[in-house]
Amino acid sequence: MIARLISLAKEKPETLFYLVAGFLVVSIGLVVAIDVFDAFGWRTAWLAGDEYRSFFWWHWFSEPVENPIQWFLLALGMSAFALGAGAAYEREDSQGFRFALFMSIGLALMFIEDAADPRHRIRMDLESYFGSGSYGVLGTAIELIYFALLGGLLLYAFFRFRQAFWPHDKARRYLIRGFAFYGIAVSSSWLGSAFRSVTSGMADLYSVTGELFVAILFFDGGKTEQLYWELDAQTQEILGRPLSFYFMDRVWEESFELLGAAALVVAGFAYFRATTKAVRDEAE
Repeated sequence: MIARLISLAKEKPETLFYLVAGFLVVSIGLVVAIDVFDAFGWRTAWLAGDEYRSFFWWHWFSEPVENPIQWFLLALGMSAFALGAGAAYEREDSQGFRFALFMSIGLALMFIEDAADPRHRIRMDLESYFGSGSYGVLGTAIELIYFALLGGLLLYAFFRFRQAFWPHDKARRYLIRGFAFYGIAVSSSWLGSAFRSVTSGMADLYSVTGELFVAILFFDGGKTEQLYWELDAQTQEILGRPLSFYFMDRVWEESFELLGAAALVVAGFAYFRATTKAVRDEAE
């Protein structure tokens, strides 16, 4: 199956983006069916209980959405741009080579961030060393600098070498989409937790905005809402944050990251195909 997806990404890369978008639509449908309406008794029989992580969305948007699928897409995008860098090098296109190389390195760093989570480890170690509260001024600044450095590498490639990909319509469109989707995810991630420990008891932005979404889904005045508040109390006691925070952290943020990763895969293979075509044309 993986070989077939890789072949599809090479031949018709945009299809992969539509598959991911469709997968997310189905995922939201499953959340509504299972968590809200308890379709076929699945929530009652399998998910609900004493375990505070009982809603379907908690598990689904971690496994498989956040981990294997997103890691696969990031690795595929990294490989696509590496192939594009090779094709540009063969063509002796220094601008194209540098663009694709920077993009490949950037996606490799994104893969490491998503798989190993060094950002949170660095933040927590420095907060502990300086005696700062979690997500105070220090922690928020650390994450801002981290995101700025990682995003800056990709933005540098985008603007400094834009002439390399701009003439290629599909690569350009999906590269812009990928940056836009990841921009929403990254800015949401940072703003969602920013300055949490210095807001005078006020809830963080993710918890506040998450309430709007969970109210629509779960606040029905019946068993679904009762279960929500029971699990919310357990979550706050064990993890220190409400369920609304984790709904945003998983369902909202991971959806945009998955769309961004898929778009960058399309852009990478579109650029590779355009570059290899140019190499063949010049050879003829």
